[in-house]
Amino acid sequence: MNLGRFLGALFLLSSTLAADVAVLKDGARVAGKIVEKGSVIEITTDAGLRAYSKDEVEKIVKNPLDILGDVESVIAQAKIEYQKALDLPDGPDKNASLRETIAKVDVARAAISTTRELFPEDKYADLDQKLMQVMQLKRLLRDRLHSEFATRSSLSPTFSPSAPSATLEEAFTTLFDPARRSDVGKRAMARESFRIERANHPEIYEIATAAMLFLSRSDAEWNLQGPSLVAIQDYFAQSWLKQPTSLTPVLHQAAAQWIIERIAALKKSDAKAQTDAISLFGIGHLGQAPVGAETDKRARLLGLELRNGILGTPEGHAVRDLNAWIAGGDYDLAVFSFVKEYRTTDTPIVR
Repeated sequence: MNLGRFLGALFLLSSTLAADVAVLKDGARVAGKIVEKGSVIEITTDAGLRAYSKDEVEKIVKNPLDILGDVESVIAQAKIEYQKALDLPDGPDKNASLRETIAKVDVARAAISTTRELFPEDKYADLDQKLMQVMQLKRLLRDRLHSEFATRSSLSPTFSPSAPSATLEEAFTTLFDPARRSDVGKRAMARESFRIERANHPEIYEIATAAMLFLSRSDAEWNLQGPSLVAIQDYFAQSWLKQPTSLTPVLHQAAAQWIIERIAALKKSDAKAQTDAISLFGIGHLGQAPVGAETDKRARLLGLELRNGILGTPEGHAVRDLNAWIAGGDYDLAVFSFVKEYRTTDTPIVR
């Protein structure tokens, strides 16, 4: 479905109270009180009277059921097939079953979405709930396929990246030293080293990723000053980072707890204290800590949420979900998902 047409249809139909819709052969939809007069169709809209020849009109829709059909049974059957697919062993048969179910869900989605475009009045708000059900079901199916593809890709042969311009030791030295971090060139070389070397050191992959993100900005851009700067420098001076490649999951968990307590102390003394930078490393340590209730608890203390087995910030979950809808061509679900779920996540990247 064309995104511009979807938004245009919503704009065109949003103000009308009439239930009849004329679908023109050029794809446009006009809602209002429809009267047929010989070879002409007159439509009284909020903007005034419009007239079209019958040759210009593809069809006239007077009832949502004319488009919806038996969509309820399609959704119910898709749910049953999804549960059956979960019981299958991973492999081609399971993927094929999931794809077939996604195809059925798409049929239901198209029917509901088209109907809602044509009938945007409040009295048809139950269609939003149906679309929400479809979106949630497709999200489950999509994520299941995604996780299987991810597993398969992790078993694929890997290729050695090109050598970094700075060693991992030099990269950590730059990370720890404010003076070296202030040098744009040194910061760029360290960031590239972390990007390349993290593949060779899975025990610090998430910490290296946090370091990359941290070094993508200067201390001034992070607004690191006063207690915030002291806190992150204290973290860099901790014993865990003396030999970072020797970090164990237990040590990662201890480091995350230290950061959580330091953030709490900062916020207690100054509610506006800058903690985004040090939180990056807390999240990195949690990503390599043992999975369990304690890790989930610490994640929430760092502002993370667990959704479908994935830890992330509200912003990160929103972007991941919206990107997936857009990448799959599900523009109507991307719009619907933003309006119904993510509009309150008011950050530039989500907007």
